[in-house]
Amino acid sequence: MTRILFWCLLIFSVPVSAQLKTVEAMKGESLITYKLTHPLHHIEANSRDGWFKVELDPATKTIKSVTANVDVMTFDSGNSNRDSHAMEVIDALKYPDASFTSTGVSETADSIHVSGKLTFHGITKDIVMSGTEHWSDKRVDVNGGFDVSLTEFHIERPALLMIPVDDALKFELKASFAW
Repeated sequence: MTRILFWCLLIFSVPVSAQLKTVEAMKGESLITYKLTHPLHHIEANSRDGWFKVELDPATKTIKSVTANVDVMTFDSGNSNRDSHAMEVIDALKYPDASFTSTGVSETADSIHVSGKLTFHGITKDIVMSGTEHWSDKRVDVNGGFDVSLTEFHIERPALLMIPVDDALKFELKASFAW
């Protein structure tokens, strides 16, 4: 009897390791948007072809790491001439992808801050994406965004009537993960 009690105590006193899951975003429910502002108009383009992957712990409702990639040619502003010009400006044939790999994740209540390395236009820079997360039974929805400087990524700012767009290229994303 003592031996059985010893083994039961040993088994139940060993901490259970977290069950981390690696999950890709659901394609039909995920979106990445870029926005540019010019004094005369606002430009917005969407891609539903972004690829997002997270490593998460459903038990503690925490995201441990994030990776993402998008083919820049998949962005659609609704104006094919504008999209073609945008692809020329960012050298899409030479740099077809923008990618992100997290270096850290912090969460408080429903907010999330993901720091990491963004590679865009052949240049890698540190960024921080801030957003919100909503957890349900076997799903987490993340909405977030970050800004990048066109000039820091060596991209000449497009101009309309000799007036360049703002330097800030704003990205917003919505990604849904289920397991």
